Amino acid sequence: MTSSYYDYGQLYQYTASVEGEVKEPELTIAKAVSPDAGVRADTVLTYTLMVNHAVESNATAYDVVITDVVPANLVYTPDSLRVSSPSGTVVSATLDNSLTITVSEYPTPSAPIYITYT
Repeated sequence: MTSSYYDYGQLYQYTASVEGEVKEPELTIAKAVSPDAGVRADTVLTYTLMVNHAVESNATAYDVVITDVVPANLVYTPDSLRVSSPSGTVVSATLDNSLTITVSEYPTPSAPIYITYT
């Protein structure tokens, strides 16, 4: 940054520098299905996604977007989507077999974000 000004016709300049570090969050996601065995054509499957900060993550995540696609041979059960977030605003949307969940803020350290649907 440089600041310049004149005083009685004399130019004065001041220069300063600022150093900083940009911190980025590091998130992990795991997906599980239940039941995972003995599945028949009429079995209702429950999917669970768990989003966590990685151990080395030390920054709040903003506008976290999680997208999951239900396999083409399955049908999403309308209104079955549940999101448990420790903070921030949760916005969810479903379109056919595609689910999109947006969490406005996910601080660290924090409990996991859990997403379940059938």
